[in-house]
Amino acid sequence: MPKIKGKAWTFFNTHEQGGVICKYCNQRYKHGNVNKMTTHIVKNCFKCPQHLKNILKNPSLVKNIDQSVVTWQENNPVSVVPGSSSFERPGSSMSTLSSSAAITPFFDTMDPATNEMLNQRLAKAVFISGAPFSLVEHPLWIEFFKAIRPAFVPPSRNRLARTYLESQYVEMKNNVNFTVNNCKHLHLQCDGWSNLRNEPIINFLISTPAPLFVDFVFSGERRYTATYLYKQIETVMKKYDTKKFLVVIGDNAANMRASFRLLQEKYPHIVPLGCLAHLLHLLCGDIVNSSSIKTKIADVIQVTKTIKNSHVLKATFDQIGREKDVTVALKLPALTRWGSYLDCLKSVVTNKSVIQTLAVTEGVIITLEIKKKILDDNFWNHIQNMMSLLEPIINLLIKVQSNEPQIHIVYRELTKLESTLMDIINVINFEEFEKDNIIKKLVDRKKFALGDIHFAADLLNPSTQGCDLNPTQLLDAMTFIYKMGKHSHINEIKLRSELVNFRDKEDIWAKTILWDGHDSMPPLLWWRGLRGTCELADIAIRILSAPITSAATERTFSAFSWLHCKKRNRLTTTNAAKLTYLTYNDKLLNTYKSNTNQNIIDTDKNEESDDEMDEDEQLSTIEDISSDESVLI
Repeated sequence: MPKIKGKAWTFFNTHEQGGVICKYCNQRYKHGNVNKMTTHIVKNCFKCPQHLKNILKNPSLVKNIDQSVVTWQENNPVSVVPGSSSFERPGSSMSTLSSSAAITPFFDTMDPATNEMLNQRLAKAVFISGAPFSLVEHPLWIEFFKAIRPAFVPPSRNRLARTYLESQYVEMKNNVNFTVNNCKHLHLQCDGWSNLRNEPIINFLISTPAPLFVDFVFSGERRYTATYLYKQIETVMKKYDTKKFLVVIGDNAANMRASFRLLQEKYPHIVPLGCLAHLLHLLCGDIVNSSSIKTKIADVIQVTKTIKNSHVLKATFDQIGREKDVTVALKLPALTRWGSYLDCLKSVVTNKSVIQTLAVTEGVIITLEIKKKILDDNFWNHIQNMMSLLEPIINLLIKVQSNEPQIHIVYRELTKLESTLMDIINVINFEEFEKDNIIKKLVDRKKFALGDIHFAADLLNPSTQGCDLNPTQLLDAMTFIYKMGKHSHINEIKLRSELVNFRDKEDIWAKTILWDGHDSMPPLLWWRGLRGTCELADIAIRILSAPITSAATERTFSAFSWLHCKKRNRLTTTNAAKLTYLTYNDKLLNTYKSNTNQNIIDTDKNEESDDEMDEDEQLSTIEDISSDESVLI
């Protein structure tokens, strides 16, 4: 009967010159002594994986140690260099296997339910992160999955794009519908755009007040007429109960405003609003389009392009900037960036010393016309004047684009902006007709932006209580609140008395605890703390939760264009829309779940880049920025 070899022999090969050699670190022994071989593997071999060492120390862990080692080697091939203590995987860089590996490929088993659960998690990660579907079929990713869980079988690309995308979309849709259906006060945002293939799409969001992406419509060959838009809006509202809706907001296009009028005729309680961000953008256009400002901005763009378009001037400019410790790059205005003109002006002013030094540097070729502008103090004074006009508008624009409900600030902020711009316009040396035109545009924009709901929101703001409203605006605000009470079937006499007591701080509002620290919290949160104590609280929550811009809808378009880019043009429009739906809502829901200070989703449980334009678009932007036929004058 032949002698049975010890288990350590599995870890060694017979050397051609006699003796044995370790399969992992190439350590050679002249004689095949099992005890020495075992000691080497268990204690001295730093290349042998720890789980194989454990098996050698305790063979009862597996039924067949020889087969276990062979299986591991087949799944982890190594190329051993004779006489060397290192090894290399084919097709990869030199590496050392971690000695802390705990999961062994040869024992790994996985039931179908676990594999399906991992597939769902992998699918969600791919969808939300914007990774390509082909990731799951890439050899390196497959190798990575096998290294983690050898028994895991990832889904195919087609299965990911069909089965798992649909299941994740349905799951997210159920979550969104559940959240919206549990909210008592809703507001609708909508807007249209065209994707990479120039296919028209309308996105619908519902503010709870957190703006959730609820639906999308591919209009195809149908035109965006007022009737078509009205029917699409009504369909979404009926799905979630039209009685819950108060504000419907979109851009200021003529067809959108006409569709809102049709909606209001059928549902008188609906309050249509234009996007305040779009209106401020148009106000920037009014200023930029004035003849003197347009000429001066064209001069700034000409100077900027002169430097950026010449590699010699650009290199010299960068060198001077480093010497002067100025690291801000020159920027050109972009068509779709509301603050791009201000960014352009700021970048030029920040680099003033660099640009002027460049203009007088020997050997630098700049036309005499450009050089005169750069060295002229009036040129820089004009830039400062333009910045002083645009900066307060852009600052307010940035402020109102938040997802937070801010309707209570609209009246005060627009009044403050009007006063600021009036003072600046009177200081700047404008032609009289030009000054009058800008002032008229400013007044008209403000008049168009403000409505009774904004006066009511200012009246219900505990920090102001409508103290700056004139008598007419105050009466309009009170009338709006009473009409809302009538629609909600609230006793008018009771509502009137509560509003009077609120303004006079009497009855329940006489308690000082209500007013302690009220300035440091949002009005909506303040009123939600009073929910259930009075009828006025419910009206206030409904008004103060309303959005003032459709910026959230624009963010869905940004997400759509990020996911459906040129590199992923094979995506169908439907799949791209579903991916956008998942990405946007997942980010928003997770953001507000982590917000422990304020539950922004108002549930009813107790009763939510510096891109540059192409050269041929630079100056045309100034003319296009307010060419929208929706502009009210």
